[in-house]
Amino acid sequence: MTTKASVQFVQPMTFRVIKVLTEFHTYHGWVWLRGYQLDDKRNAVANREIFVQPAGLVVLRKRPAQPAATVNAQRRRNMSPVVSRSTAGAKNQGVRTGTKGPEGAATDRRR
Repeated sequence: MTTKASVQFVQPMTFRVIKVLTEFHTYHGWVWLRGYQLDDKRNAVANREIFVQPAGLVVLRKRPAQPAATVNAQRRRNMSPVVSRSTAGAKNQGVRTGTKGPEGAATDRRR
């Protein structure tokens, strides 16, 4: 936030927008924003609601990059399922594991 967004920001401020408050009536070209004031390390230091002109805002980065753990979790969800020990044991004990074929008869997958 700088003075281009509002005269109240003589000292520039980094702000993370959480919500645009559309339920508040404002002057044309102005909006209320709810979010967090950030420090130099981009840690939230204050929860604030500010009144600004969107035309004067500068977007630094729309969203942070997705953490590697989340990407790996996404990959695991997209992988084919692993056969569990209980299912593998059932196959070895002669228990029939299969699906119904096109005519409705059970077909064995162990071929």
